[in-house]
Amino acid sequence: MPAVKGNSLGARILLLLGERYPITLRQVALALQTRPDAVERETKRLLAQGLVVTERLGEETYVALSGAGVTYLGLPAKEAERLKGRKPAPAKPRDEGDPAFG
Repeated sequence: MPAVKGNSLGARILLLLGERYPITLRQVALALQTRPDAVERETKRLLAQGLVVTERLGEETYVALSGAGVTYLGLPAKEAERLKGRKPAPAKPRDEGDPAFG
């Protein structure tokens, strides 16, 4: 099971994703008051670990928890328990007649 240090940028991103959905990488950077390039690099690491999923829509990249298990090192137990109970949003059915899927 992947481990994320409780005080790292990766942990802060995962905590934010546990609270907000949908959210873009730009919104993550604003919420965490950090540089967008740092958020993008860390999100790529989390994506490689299978902890998040991303989806590009137009000019924006959305990010969400993947639902994979994670261990938060140094995170208060109350915060870790809150995140463990969160499930990713259900996939929306794809409407092939919608011009967005054209």
